[in-house]
Amino acid sequence: MPFTTVQVNSFDRPARFFWLDATMMRLPTKGLHAYEEGKATMQSSCSVPCR
Repeated sequence: MPFTTVQVNSFDRPARFFWLDATMMRLPTKGLHAYEEGKATMQSSCSVPCR
């Protein structure tokens, strides 16, 4: 599974953002893991309806 990632960290106000751009089973897939204000979320999307 080929992929590219970018991670950005902040120390003044603790935060982390991790972006993922990948191809899974020949489908383009994107994701974002975000941590800020003590909470973490994970979002993802693909070019066709995800199930």
